[in-house]
Amino acid sequence: MGIAVALSERGPPACTATPGPAAWGDTRVMTAVAPDPSHPVALVVVDVQQGFVVPETQAIVPRIVDHIEHARERYALVIATRFVNRPGSLYETERDWPAMADRPATDLLPGVRAAADLVITKHGLAPRPEDLVPALRERDVERVELCGIDTDQCVLATALLLWDARIAPRVLAELCASSGGVDMHTAGLAIARRSIGDRNVTDTRGRPI
Repeated sequence: MGIAVALSERGPPACTATPGPAAWGDTRVMTAVAPDPSHPVALVVVDVQQGFVVPETQAIVPRIVDHIEHARERYALVIATRFVNRPGSLYETERDWPAMADRPATDLLPGVRAAADLVITKHGLAPRPEDLVPALRERDVERVELCGIDTDQCVLATALLLWDARIAPRVLAELCASSGGVDMHTAGLAIARRSIGDRNVTDTRGRPI
């Protein structure tokens, strides 16, 4: 069962020993401004967790934190998803992958945790629709921007879930990465373009890339 945790229920993260932006260099990106309150937009930050921050993905973490800081007024809602692998899951039985079952690997990165209005724990590629979609409907959200890890798996799956729920997804390509490397990231973006349209794979200013 998925679990949605409201902002007021959050406690301090258990692990904060993650390199900060200074360790990765200045990787800030330009962000759009001037939100339109008549067309609410949400941001979903997908699985930016301790265990998924590896050499192939670590560069996007300060970019995401910087984007949230500088574009927060753009969003009616910021949601973070958090993957937890359960015993006996298909990840274990079909992929021989028992990782991401316990803390601190499953903890969100502190900057993401602090910025999120809602945290949704999930046990598969995407959240359960009943955990994600009602929170968006309550804010009259018509479009969701997505960033996080992995482009070719959980980001893509969440975009397709939103598409099927008739909420327009937009993948912020420069704020996504794949633990499988650049080729998997590029493949995920290609599938996203085919599935949700070229105009919905963009940079942070909404320009298709």
